[in-house]
Amino acid sequence: MSRKYKLTAFTADISRLLEESNNGKDKSVILNTDYDNLKFVYDEVPTIRKIIDYLLDSNIKADIITQDKFFKSNYFNYFRLDRNCTIPDSVKNIATFYEQFKEDSYFSYKEIYTYVFGEGSKKLKNSYDLAFGNIKEYFSRGTYHTHCSVCQQRINIGSRDLDHFLNKQYFPILCLKHENLISMCAICNRYFKKTNLPQLPVVHPSQVEFPIENIPITLKTLTELEIIDTNLPNEYRNYINLMDLKERLKHPDIKTMLEDLIVAVQKQSRTKVKRDMKLSSVLKIVNDVINDYLNDPMIEKESFRYIRRKILESMYDSKFSRRIAIKIYSEINN
Repeated sequence: MSRKYKLTAFTADISRLLEESNNGKDKSVILNTDYDNLKFVYDEVPTIRKIIDYLLDSNIKADIITQDKFFKSNYFNYFRLDRNCTIPDSVKNIATFYEQFKEDSYFSYKEIYTYVFGEGSKKLKNSYDLAFGNIKEYFSRGTYHTHCSVCQQRINIGSRDLDHFLNKQYFPILCLKHENLISMCAICNRYFKKTNLPQLPVVHPSQVEFPIENIPITLKTLTELEIIDTNLPNEYRNYINLMDLKERLKHPDIKTMLEDLIVAVQKQSRTKVKRDMKLSSVLKIVNDVINDYLNDPMIEKESFRYIRRKILESMYDSKFSRRIAIKIYSEINN
């Protein structure tokens, strides 16, 4: 069993404890009945005891249990607005629910995320076998191990973040749900997605590999990118808004990549242009250089690979390649 599922075993014990507590049973009686691991960490780890008590002392336990059960069965269905699942009112109106009850102890339960994935207690980690090592690296294994799930920036341990797709501020009960942990670069997570909640329906990166690759991106000018979302389905429009992708394209790291790519095309083209060449010949050279970049297999390993590809596709045989050709032609012949 992978440690992701051992983490699920830990949260399942907490869910059962919460439900039995809500039925009126005393927690000490519950813990002494078939809860060996949880009883041990509850008794031996004061921080865990304090955090679990945030749940047990809550005045909205019934709503928490309803949310917990709903997401266990319908986590991905929720994002699709599946007609076969009934969304609880406390989930449907989560912003209002949060504002009404944000002083309740339940909303401090999110502290368990930092504790479990931090240095934490060896007693907890040994009891449930939760030794993840670097959790950002561990939960990024697979599709998003080397590139940000949003922008495709190459990431390493220093620039990698884990985002709670449904933010733990609003959904503490989901803070340890591994399906809700999405690998991102620090820029996308901290400066653009932040604590945003999605409008539904919305694409989930665990269900669609690199959602950005289904979003039309093009050059607006030789220094600016734009997203053409007119014909996109709602789940992609909502994803763009959730990740603030239109603003993300204006961030200096992408702007610098755009500038560097255009300069590279210009320099490479210029080395092949000779004085007295016709403009049409210069234009052919520019388009050939762009095409070479497009067909270079190394593009798949670069940061922002899809955005790079769309920049090059926008440039090829267009007003943009013509502008580059005119610039080179003028410089060579003056």
